[in-house]
Amino acid sequence: MAESETVAGAAEEQAAELNEVSSRAEQLKRYAQPLGDILGRFETEAEHEFVFSGGPSQGLAENDDNN
Repeated sequence: MAESETVAGAAEEQAAELNEVSSRAEQLKRYAQPLGDILGRFETEAEHEFVFSGGPSQGLAENDDNN
């Protein structure tokens, strides 16, 4: 009898963990869908990249030359 209660308690804990994981997965799906929609609008790989032509310090060097 005690062993059955132990197994039942473990099963209840696992069910609670599974419910929590499922809930988090649903939240992630809700956040991922809009991101997927936005990324789906890109037509080429080049549009996915962020390019800094001269890096952040180039703008500082240009301002020093103008002073």
